[in-house]
Amino acid sequence: MQEMLSRTYFNNTLQDYLIVLGSILVGIVLLQLFRRTILLRLKKWSEKTQTDVDDYVVDGVQKFGIPMLNFIVIYFGISYLTLSDKAPTYAHGALSVDIAYYSI
Repeated sequence: MQEMLSRTYFNNTLQDYLIVLGSILVGIVLLQLFRRTILLRLKKWSEKTQTDVDDYVVDGVQKFGIPMLNFIVIYFGISYLTLSDKAPTYAHGALSVDIAYYSI
């Protein structure tokens, strides 16, 4: 088993890839649990209030915050890997575009 995990593909061991995959899956599952529990409770609470500001905040977090956080989880998970010299530049650019898209 250790021999299989120590095999190297593209300058990373199979164990590194499994760690990244596990961390991304755990991060996305935690975000989904957050969305289904805390965000749902906040949404129900905000519907009971008389102002609309809190409704907009909860909707904004649901529509823009959760997808952006999913991308950030993937970004930090992949940053664990040893990639080519240009890969971090592309990943940082993609993160910047994602943040700009969801911010506007």
